[in-house]
Amino acid sequence: MPWLARSRPLLVLGLLVAFASPAWAEVCNGSKVKKADLTVYDQAVVLSQAESDQAIQTHLPYGTPQCPRLLPHREYIVCYDLDHRVPRWAAYTLTSADLGPARRLDAFHRKDLDNGGARVRRLRP
Repeated sequence: MPWLARSRPLLVLGLLVAFASPAWAEVCNGSKVKKADLTVYDQAVVLSQAESDQAIQTHLPYGTPQCPRLLPHREYIVCYDLDHRVPRWAAYTLTSADLGPARRLDAFHRKDLDNGGARVRRLRP
């Protein structure tokens, strides 16, 4: 089996490329963002230690849950799963200033569907 001995380095190289290429991927295929622009965008996202501490204090007021990779942003916090390369959870603080005017919905009325929705009846609270 001399062909196996000669093809072993190619097989190893092929496996290395197949399993290591996702780790090299920093930009999605088909991305319209130039690599030169990524540095500018990345610098805008990186927070100072004081900004990071402020974001954590604002969005996680009851403590920080266990997380393999915590990514604080000014507006929210993301827990990133390094193995699956997806976010596990996100946290943010919703204040009354974030809410706009809302139309009041009366939860005590609903259409009576027994006769095609012709009547509206009041439900007891």
